[in-house]
Amino acid sequence: MGIFTYAESDGSNFLGTPKPVVPCQRPLTYRFGHIDPRFNTSIGELKNVMKEVEALWSTAMGRDLLDYDPNGEVVINLVYGKDQKRTEEEKALSNRIQILKKQVDLRKNEYQRLMKKYQAQKSDLQTRTSHFEEVVKSYNTDISRWKTAGGIPKSKEQEVEKMQHQISYLQSQINKKRSDVESLRKRINSKSDHLNSIIDQRNQMISHYNDRFSNPQKFDQGRYIRNGEQEKINIFQFSNRAELKTVLAHECGHAMGLGHVDNPKSIMNAMMDQQDIFNLSLTKDDIAAIKNRCK
Repeated sequence: MGIFTYAESDGSNFLGTPKPVVPCQRPLTYRFGHIDPRFNTSIGELKNVMKEVEALWSTAMGRDLLDYDPNGEVVINLVYGKDQKRTEEEKALSNRIQILKKQVDLRKNEYQRLMKKYQAQKSDLQTRTSHFEEVVKSYNTDISRWKTAGGIPKSKEQEVEKMQHQISYLQSQINKKRSDVESLRKRINSKSDHLNSIIDQRNQMISHYNDRFSNPQKFDQGRYIRNGEQEKINIFQFSNRAELKTVLAHECGHAMGLGHVDNPKSIMNAMMDQQDIFNLSLTKDDIAAIKNRCK
């Protein structure tokens, strides 16, 4: 995300041309003009945001400073441009990275679950194999001993046959378990390849994001403009409702005749960088500015 600036002087806004109406004498009225549909923000939502902006400023003075009027003095427009397009592209790419992150986490969990299962089955195979080898060793020892003594005693033939069946059964079980373990190993390798592919894709996307969006860029999110009796607030860029509220609160401050303040956490600071936009409030510097304006 870039470092955003609010309105700057360009010779057409209020700076250098004091606003004739002191906001504490009567509320500054506003209305809505062109709202570009690409912002996906309705007039109703904009009215709700401005109600919050009204409350923000009015609380500082204990009286209404802003008020909606269909024929209001200040026209508020949402003007879609390259800055908003860039923000939406950044947001879309960020969302794609987050989706890939969730996929990576999901695949990792699945991979770890399979690895745990594989280790358990591999350990079981080793246990079965050790038991099988002990049974075979015992069988071979008995057969060797009997052969040395002249052959398998008739009384042991049934026992030998039983041992042979046991060995055959254990061998079949081991073969099946070995096949299962091998099948699971191949499945894990396939999952690992898929996981690595997603990780590579995510890393490439992060690299692309950093190349394109990590360097700070200064640009106007909004601008208050006053030409003679015509006044307007143009909002160019915001990524969420909280940012929209912050930019509108800042530009309404300009519309009431306020300049920038030095406190980086203030609404009326030139940069939107350190404000708590999700819990927006006026700082002492903002309040001092509006009280000084109302003298």
